Amino acid sequence: MTTVSLGRPVFGLGSLHQIPTHGARQRLLRQAFEIGFRAFDVAPAYGNGLNEVELGFALSQLRDTVEVTTKFGIPVELYGERHRRLAFWIRVWRRVTRRAYGAEYGRRTFSAAEMVASLEGSLRRLRRDYIDDFMIHEPLGALDDALRAELNATADRLRQQGKIRRWGVAGPAASIVSLLGDPAIEVVQAPLDDLRRLAVGPRRRIAYNAYAAFRRSGSAEADDFAAFVRARMQEGIDVIVATRRPETLASFGALFA
Repeated sequence: MTTVSLGRPVFGLGSLHQIPTHGARQRLLRQAFEIGFRAFDVAPAYGNGLNEVELGFALSQLRDTVEVTTKFGIPVELYGERHRRLAFWIRVWRRVTRRAYGAEYGRRTFSAAEMVASLEGSLRRLRRDYIDDFMIHEPLGALDDALRAELNATADRLRQQGKIRRWGVAGPAASIVSLLGDPAIEVVQAPLDDLRRLAVGPRRRIAYNAYAAFRRSGSAEADDFAAFVRARMQEGIDVIVATRRPETLASFGALFA
């Protein structure tokens, strides 16, 4: 008989930077921790470094054991790290004044040097000595064999140095499917509907877009998002949930009941 390890809820920080003030962002993170979240998902591309900075600040105050997932490969300007208190307004200004705003999200920079530099930056912003899950961020196509071998070797070295615990890939099915045959990949993050279809094998699975899947599900628990998420956790999937609204975050307490 095969035993499936239960998944857990993960608090996603992809939109934390859309909260205007440092104080409000910190209150939301403290609330998430108080509710019971001990796993957080972030990336340098989320808020141009700001969201990692805010999570690092919050965790330095909380002084408890948590797990953190971050990623590398989207070459954004990290003004959120340099200007934490102005980052929200810098983003607003750039959206209004720059015709090519957001173009960097259509590019990728994958190399061993970029991987190491990105990890060191994330460790600094997060105020951590290591990352639990470190992932390739949404590749735009298949990586050639030489590059994949280079990244895997770098991940192995970083693991031996104690800087990462697990190595993986994050993105929708079309973005990551070519890497699923690579035994070096230990963790896969994908939209929930994709993750349940893909042949992921015994790897750790982290799902995002869970609310969209919930709305489409038509399942018995379709009127109760918490029940839907708990059912996916019973399948051994870690499920990312996210919100900027304190009242919605409070409802996530049902995930820990």
